[in-house]
Amino acid sequence: MIFRQITLYNVKLRGGSDEQAQREAVTDTAAALGFISAIGAVGGFFIPKAFGTSLALTGSPVGAMKIFLLFYIACVLLTWLVYGRRKPKQQ
Repeated sequence: MIFRQITLYNVKLRGGSDEQAQREAVTDTAAALGFISAIGAVGGFFIPKAFGTSLALTGSPVGAMKIFLLFYIACVLLTWLVYGRRKPKQQ
């Protein structure tokens, strides 16, 4: 949704038509969805692998959970920095 809105806004800002904005938004959204799906598929491999490695090395999944927690905090921070901050209004 965010990628689509950004593309629609940018095309209209450049003076493009509604039809052109929709066409570019569909293309950009499809590319983003493909990239996000690939990352999700990789996550389906690494999460069980991390649990298995943590269990083999320490006998407990706590090490993997700590790493996941740090990773998720970093993801939330990065998302907020890119999309969540209020940008000053330009005059």
